[in-house]
Amino acid sequence: MEKGLISIVVPVYNVEKYLVQCLDSILGQTYHNWELILVDDGSYDKSYKICCEYATKDERIKLLSQNNQGVSKARNAGLALAKGEYVTFIDSDDFVKKDYLEKLYQALIANQADIAIGDYYHLDEQAGMFIYFNPKSDYGVRKLTKNEVLQKVIQNRFVMATGKLYKRKLFEHVFFKSGYFEDREMIARLYILADKFVMVTDDLYCYRRWMGSTVSKELSFKKMADLIKATDSMLLTYALAKLDDKPVRDSLLYFLKLYQQLLLDKGLTQTDLYKEIMWHLDIIKE
Repeated sequence: MEKGLISIVVPVYNVEKYLVQCLDSILGQTYHNWELILVDDGSYDKSYKICCEYATKDERIKLLSQNNQGVSKARNAGLALAKGEYVTFIDSDDFVKKDYLEKLYQALIANQADIAIGDYYHLDEQAGMFIYFNPKSDYGVRKLTKNEVLQKVIQNRFVMATGKLYKRKLFEHVFFKSGYFEDREMIARLYILADKFVMVTDDLYCYRRWMGSTVSKELSFKKMADLIKATDSMLLTYALAKLDDKPVRDSLLYFLKLYQQLLLDKGLTQTDLYKEIMWHLDIIKE
């Protein structure tokens, strides 16, 4: 593990339209002590070719190619190669400001934190506009308690793996599981393991919304089932850590009732998913 080195893990899959912007934003960082690990997850467009071209431009770029296994397996493969003292994740259709690494690193070091959480903004391609959530007057750095961070997870905030800087040692026994909402459980485990947190309120990371992105796809049976599974696992994690799990249970109950009504409206009460939802509701009532 190289001191001060930041490992940037970028999973890549069929993003030829956006990949150059992502990679250029990384190469333009004001903090220079980094390695970039590109994991091509079986792309069949020009993404792999673009990765190869960039790997020849800078010796700090490593390229790994694998058969399509999904973003979780790609991130795990990148983590296995990471040599940095710190690690950050950037999605290949997103991009970051030139001081993304520098501001997160400085905040983490200055506050002796384990995780630096950066703020973000959206690029809505369909609407053709950027969406910002914080006025510049609110920009700054502040410490967060573990309880504050875990409460944000329950509120469906701070749940994305991207846009944050982590001490690499936190991942010794933590990995990404496959499926939708793969970040949710993993991030809760990291937050439980970490002792100190710092929040950088600055628009450092841009999430791109486009018709092919995960966030734009309609709710599916698999997404419903995966969210229930991820929340079940979070309940176990909270119980093992002896934390108050009521907020997690309340969140689960909200989604169960929402999904129950959606399936009722569609007349899908004989599906395995509906039965799974009703079993959960029966248990919670008990």
